[in-house]
Amino acid sequence: VPGSLTEEQQMVFDTVVNAVLNETSACFFLQAPGGCGKTYLYRKIDSDLRSSGLRVVNVASTGIASTLLH
Repeated sequence: VPGSLTEEQQMVFDTVVNAVLNETSACFFLQAPGGCGKTYLYRKIDSDLRSSGLRVVNVASTGIASTLLH
């Protein structure tokens, strides 16, 4: 189904969102080959947290990721 998360993406999504909602200090680094859906996952996390009324700031130091997370 287009727009749904894979099992691995869902695990990452749940881990990140739970850390945010439980106010757990954490830093997450997502590394995977191109085409795996990293940008889609970042945007899904961003969208869900914003829709919950939270402020979200996306940060990427260099590379193409810094232009995708706007």
